Amino acid sequence: MNSRVFRFGDLHGDSNSEYQFLNKTNFPEQKELTKNDVFIQLGDFGYVWYYPKSLEGYKKDIHKLNEIADKNFTTLVIPGNHENYDIINALPIIEKWGGKVYELKLKSNSIFFAVRGEIYTINNKKFFTFSGATTSSKENRFSFQEYESGERVKKKKFRYGELKKVVFEKVKLKEISFWPQELSTLNERVNALDNLKRNDFKVDYILTHTPPNFVVQEILTKTELNKGKFTCSTALFLDKVANQTNFKEWFYGHLHFNEIYEKDGKKYFCHYKKAPTEIIM
Repeated sequence: MNSRVFRFGDLHGDSNSEYQFLNKTNFPEQKELTKNDVFIQLGDFGYVWYYPKSLEGYKKDIHKLNEIADKNFTTLVIPGNHENYDIINALPIIEKWGGKVYELKLKSNSIFFAVRGEIYTINNKKFFTFSGATTSSKENRFSFQEYESGERVKKKKFRYGELKKVVFEKVKLKEISFWPQELSTLNERVNALDNLKRNDFKVDYILTHTPPNFVVQEILTKTELNKGKFTCSTALFLDKVANQTNFKEWFYGHLHFNEIYEKDGKKYFCHYKKAPTEIIM
């Protein structure tokens, strides 16, 4: 039995009401789906965010994760740059869809997170995945290491969007919002290229959070935004992947646009703030 596969953009832990696009009104197809069908979330998932010691936030995360896991599909997350990688990277790794995934076991079902650089086979189609991206602004974003050090750091205090004062305080656990693992390591990039090489650099689809850098620059130039804003080592690495790999379509999030870019007969789809879209194979 073939799976139906859907793609979906950033969720950000529902900070911008993106979760509304997963309700039965906006996504009625889910009524007909089963756990055999796959829902691919393209990063900035945001529901694996709080550490267990952040009791209230962690409890809310677990409640929402169970709700997502119990839906009529199986969720595969391609992690973005706004994720708690300390938790994700500590999850057990299992084999699924012919590749390695992190498994988050919940009350009744599981949610899966792509291991960087893996290739999955669904309906005899190959999906290459590569997670992560650079956070463009790290202002007022603090790491677990800063929290653990107990040192005072510079914080900007805002009220109604206006800067009110600058203080020096210790980082609270609930204030952690930056994880350096958002950027790929050399070993992860080598693993990705090795996997592509084993497949003769030929896959059907590519799933990432950020697109290649040349797509980033083209879209940001077209939209008259700062074209250097999202440049990062991951996007630059993906230039190499795009140039070396034969594929049909590339799906990503990150740029917060619904945009289709085409180059050399290959299509790059950005998905943002709209209902899940089925990948027709």
